[in-house]
Amino acid sequence: MELPLILGIIGTTILVVTFFLYEHHKLTVDDFTFDFLHLIGSACLMVYAIYTELTIFVILNGLAALISLIDVVKSLRDKPRSRTKTTFIKQKRPIKK
Repeated sequence: MELPLILGIIGTTILVVTFFLYEHHKLTVDDFTFDFLHLIGSACLMVYAIYTELTIFVILNGLAALISLIDVVKSLRDKPRSRTKTTFIKQKRPIKK
């Protein structure tokens, strides 16, 4: 198995796990952990997309990684303690109609 394919599988797994944790109210989009996992997953998928020459996915995952990187940097700069403790929520999100 080649390295880009391994990175693609890892990136997909990370994003699916992050989405699962969000959907099951274990993470919020404001958590450092959410942003960090999203950054790593998107970066892995961007490398895979570059290797497989899928331009639209390079753009998509590159933008997702950039947005997550900005959030991670803001968290590290503004709230250094927020990265040591993930906020686990117990409230249910309102159901969209």
